[in-house]
Amino acid sequence: MFNVGGITKVDYGNVNQILANTNYIAISAIVDNTAKNSEGKCLAGTPLHGDFTKRDGGANAFVKETTSNGASNANCVLLHDIEFDGNNDANATVLIKATVQLKHMATATEALWTSAVIAALAANGINAINPTPAS
Repeated sequence: MFNVGGITKVDYGNVNQILANTNYIAISAIVDNTAKNSEGKCLAGTPLHGDFTKRDGGANAFVKETTSNGASNANCVLLHDIEFDGNNDANATVLIKATVQLKHMATATEALWTSAVIAALAANGINAINPTPAS
């Protein structure tokens, strides 16, 4: 039997490679559905907060970072784009030690990297190249 329909190419996966080099440490985590954008996704480079010893979801799901009194609680960064299924949480990989390139992130995600976020992540071992913090 011949392949009558021909060969088709379909691209899957993240097109934004945010890593600056291959030296990084990442862990699996479950991200809370409140982190999704209007398209039902959370994009690579999003600063997150979570407990590395409790990654089983539910009340322990990782959430978007919050900034209060000029200090951010960000302690990790989403490595790849994730898509949420309705109101369910999503499986993800988060960076806990790395160097990332802000210019390789989506514009809306890069805007999340404020001075407070950059400082909090640097204190946790995540450094940014080309930092142009929003404020």
